[in-house]
Amino acid sequence: MAMLRPHCLFIYLIFAAQTVWAQPLSYAFQTVTTAQGLTSGNVGAIGQDRYGYIWLGTSDGVNCYDGYSVQTFEHQFGDSTSIIPSNVRYIYSDSNGRLWICFLHGLMEYDFSKKQFRQYGAGKISWVGPVIETAPGILHIASRQGLLKLETASGNLHLYRDEPNANVLLSTQIGDMQLHRNKLYMSRDTGLVLMDLQSQKTTKVPLPACLRGQRIHRFRIMDDGTVWVTARSAPTLIFRTDLNFQDCRVYRDLEFAQDGLPNIVTAIFKDAQNRLWATTGQAGLALYDAQTDRFQTIDNNPYLPNSIPGNNINCAFQDKNGFIWLGISGIGASWFHPDRNLFQTLLPGSDENNEGSRWARSAVEAPDGTLWLATGSGLFQYDRRTGKYRSFQNRKGKPTLLHDNSVRGLCLDRQGRLWIGTATGVNRYNLASGRMEFLTEKDGLPEAYYLVIAEDRQGTLWFGGTRDGHFYLPAGETKARSIREHPVLGLYAGLFGHSIFEDSRGLLWFGLDGRGLLCFNPTEGTARHWERTPENDSTLIGNFVFNVTEDSNGVIWASTSNGLSAIDPSTFQFTNFDRARGLPANRTSGVLADRHNRIWVGSSQGLLLFDSTRQRIRRFNVHDGLPTDEFSDLSPCKLRDGSFLFSTRRGFLLFDPERYTPRHAELPLLLSSVRVFNRPFDTALNSEELEEIYFPPGQNFFSLEMTALNFRNPRQTWYAYRMEPYDLQWTYTRERLANYTDVPAGNYTFRYKATTDPNNWDVPEQTLRIRVGEYWYRSNWFWSILGLGLLALAGWFALRRVRYRRALHQLERKAQALAKEKAQVQYENLTQQLNPHFLFNSLASLGSLIRFEPQKAGTFLNALSKMYRYMLQSPDNERVRLSDEIEFAGHFIHLQHTRFGDALQVHFDIDEAYANHEIVPVTLQNLLENAIKHNTLDEESPLRIEIVTENGYLLVRNNIQRRNMVETSNKQGLNKLRSLYQYLTDKPLKTSEENGWFIVQIPLLPPRRT
Repeated sequence: MAMLRPHCLFIYLIFAAQTVWAQPLSYAFQTVTTAQGLTSGNVGAIGQDRYGYIWLGTSDGVNCYDGYSVQTFEHQFGDSTSIIPSNVRYIYSDSNGRLWICFLHGLMEYDFSKKQFRQYGAGKISWVGPVIETAPGILHIASRQGLLKLETASGNLHLYRDEPNANVLLSTQIGDMQLHRNKLYMSRDTGLVLMDLQSQKTTKVPLPACLRGQRIHRFRIMDDGTVWVTARSAPTLIFRTDLNFQDCRVYRDLEFAQDGLPNIVTAIFKDAQNRLWATTGQAGLALYDAQTDRFQTIDNNPYLPNSIPGNNINCAFQDKNGFIWLGISGIGASWFHPDRNLFQTLLPGSDENNEGSRWARSAVEAPDGTLWLATGSGLFQYDRRTGKYRSFQNRKGKPTLLHDNSVRGLCLDRQGRLWIGTATGVNRYNLASGRMEFLTEKDGLPEAYYLVIAEDRQGTLWFGGTRDGHFYLPAGETKARSIREHPVLGLYAGLFGHSIFEDSRGLLWFGLDGRGLLCFNPTEGTARHWERTPENDSTLIGNFVFNVTEDSNGVIWASTSNGLSAIDPSTFQFTNFDRARGLPANRTSGVLADRHNRIWVGSSQGLLLFDSTRQRIRRFNVHDGLPTDEFSDLSPCKLRDGSFLFSTRRGFLLFDPERYTPRHAELPLLLSSVRVFNRPFDTALNSEELEEIYFPPGQNFFSLEMTALNFRNPRQTWYAYRMEPYDLQWTYTRERLANYTDVPAGNYTFRYKATTDPNNWDVPEQTLRIRVGEYWYRSNWFWSILGLGLLALAGWFALRRVRYRRALHQLERKAQALAKEKAQVQYENLTQQLNPHFLFNSLASLGSLIRFEPQKAGTFLNALSKMYRYMLQSPDNERVRLSDEIEFAGHFIHLQHTRFGDALQVHFDIDEAYANHEIVPVTLQNLLENAIKHNTLDEESPLRIEIVTENGYLLVRNNIQRRNMVETSNKQGLNKLRSLYQYLTDKPLKTSEENGWFIVQIPLLPPRRT
């Protein structure tokens, strides 16, 4: 792929360099402070527990850190299970996962399940630590009282000085310890002591001459047998010897800090890669470089947000994932990974209190590997081998070196000349002669703002900026020309040039400042211009084009202030990316393609990486090691070794894209807390060890907190969770808390996982079995039993009802029989009451007829006999036909006429339709007799009785002529008759008085089928 290459130049200065300093080692540090909850900024001990949490001991307490938040433990007066009020000196986790905290005044163990501390050797030991596990369950511990041995299973703490024959070598203060090849090395003020763990033999190590008389403080034995030592008597010196303790070398590299102040070495340690590190009190952190045989310092740079935050380091610790943690006095704890540091920051001019000196612009590489760096405050040359800078800056009282200190575009042409575009003109520096030239109007390059300079494959130099927009200098010519003179591009004169790029086809691409993108084909002598307008929004995504590059597929990429455009040069079709299409930011700047065809893009929200499929975007920010999230809008530089150099608002970002591979490392994922109604939920086990959990009835509002121990950049961790069968789908989020409300009783499985790439969830998942209890009165078994009970009860009630109904029917039948019997008895009593009275009256009448009217006596006797024959037959029948009852009544009336003559007037009006209806026998006789008994009769005021049918009733009514006294009345006749009819029909027997008439309504009974 051919492109405009900003070649680099090594300049041998004719004149003296104005500024020289070294670039320190660059690592990306992250920090936790009291602002995140630490009990104190003075961290004196660091350790890691069995789950992966980092424990930080301070002067005021113990802190547990998960990358997000801090859990603190402090001394509580009167609580023996809290920590002792003392400085923490050492933290150690043994092979059984038990956590030991060493204090200035004692030793404690943290009980994870009870969340309490237990003290050992109270009041007997002090200045405790370090701790080494020499065998499973056996700890050897350093203290002021000498060496301690703790059997963790029994809790037996043994002090060697208490032995009958106390070993004097183990009975005084021990400062440091290390286990090497089954031998325990210990430091004392008087030297080193060696204990053979197999033989338990203790000897004093003979020291070389340079260490004799030194008060040994710290030491480390490397894998190759090299021994490094620091001494209290010589706090700024580091000694190196070997296990034979013969030769010795003294290192004074750390005697003074960068600012010239006296320094002190506080500790030395080796990491997992067998590298030696030293912590200091003024110079920060130091790394021993075996190639130079020197210590290189890593100290605080106030202009870099991810540099080490302080230079006074108390302690160091390397965790299971290789991160090195530092306790920094007055600040807190800081950590970095020495082998995962993809990015390095070059910060020329950082000695100046000038933001412009840190604003990086463009860069080129010289053949010797030195880098030329353009900034807002001058031009700098950086030697990557020595880490030193040389500056070209206009300074007051010094010779003018540049048109302007605001340097923008750089280009090294094929003749070895460095072209320098500044805010007011172009400089040219000749490598061979060391001569700096100031090009002006006479050279065809008038005073203007030059942002970019590039050379095409024909040797033509192109200049982009203000004024005419572009100038060009053809190969072999000495005077540049305005774009106005170009036969093709003259049409585009005056368009502010921001970037220039030549692709593999020889096409020249001009990024314009506010006017879009221009493509020039030198072979065909044609040009095309794209500018986004309201009428044409399917083309370039933005008109401020900052940078142009080409990927391995020949696709042209243009970065703009509105997003990123990918252009197919064969069809000139545009594919645009912005926030709506997945970009974290619309403003994009520098853009380069690596050999894997991945696209790296600087933006206002960090460095972006498009994978080769263009489906995934990875974002890097300050937490990944960038000096800032905001990139400059000038072209990046690709170095010969494949490294990329991007310009940012805070220095240059140097990195090798080949070193980056998508990491899908399994993040340690824990269930860090369980809460119910936003309160901690008590469990027998630590939440991290739970495999299942039971929530009692009513505690169905709960939250589960997940923690992935991603100390590299916890803010880029994504979580996914799903509680089956409650959740229908997975939830993907950066939030660690999974909240559930009003969860029904039942059994569930909570599945959860974590990743740093939200597009890749092919990672292991964790599960937690959850059982939500139900109140007994809501449980299925209760409702089942209740249902069965209700069914049984219903069956019992149904059976009882059947039995009751049967009994009721029997009782009803008995009652009916009794009622019938009662009615019949009443009827018989009634008829028997009537018979004697009626018979007496009838016989009296018959006697009178025989004496006075004999001819009528026979007729009277015949009617009387018919009546009694009817009455004698009636008791065998409950009911008789109405026609029969009327015939009977006729005989009765005939007899009564014999007695009363015209004083009794009876009238019948019977509808033939009711002739076959039925009636209780002798009803009419009783009613007629009743009317005669209760009323007066004489010819002047006759008793009129009407018997008619009406609406299913037989009406018997008489005019009311009441007697003053009725001797034989017991007032029960009608009531007994009413009771008898209630037995036979639902229609009631009615009585009433209306307009001087007494009316009795007898319900007629329907005819019976024969």
